[in-house]
Amino acid sequence: MNWQDLGEELRGIGLSAVGGALVGGAPGAVLATGQEIAKRIGAAEASPEVIRDALEADPEALAQMRALEVEMAKVDERREARAADSAEELARIATADVQDARATRGVDDWMRAALAPLVLAITVALSVYIFKVTPEGKEPSSTAMYILGQFGGFSAAVIYFYFGSSLGSARRAEEISRMKGAGK
Repeated sequence: MNWQDLGEELRGIGLSAVGGALVGGAPGAVLATGQEIAKRIGAAEASPEVIRDALEADPEALAQMRALEVEMAKVDERREARAADSAEELARIATADVQDARATRGVDDWMRAALAPLVLAITVALSVYIFKVTPEGKEPSSTAMYILGQFGGFSAAVIYFYFGSSLGSARRAEEISRMKGAGK
């Protein structure tokens, strides 16, 4: 018998948290769980065979295992709650970051207001120029296409900043506006 076999037996009698720790845990965690079980039930040593024999021989040992099961379930619940809190905090930070970025584009920032249309205008003008100047039947130069590609990326960044990059961004912006309105 090994720890996994004991874990499966414990899961079979309704001790899923304890059994699961023995079945799917890291080797150090499995050994630590086995040692905790042995200590709780008063087993002579922390081995799967000794623990199984002690559980079969002593009904009090099984009661101790049920108490350990409850404790482990509470630990799991706390861990899941902390993970949910962490995810919520990360979402709050990301939202605050987006709010801050959107707020900094105020009307008093003339550079951003001038730069955005300039980048878009250069992209359009460069596109028209490259395809007008290039003789019919010839490919535009790779340098010209590279520069056009760079300005296309700059233009996309301007549009993404002002309007969002996806439907999700638009919904998030609406939610931020709604939250701001509810907070007043």
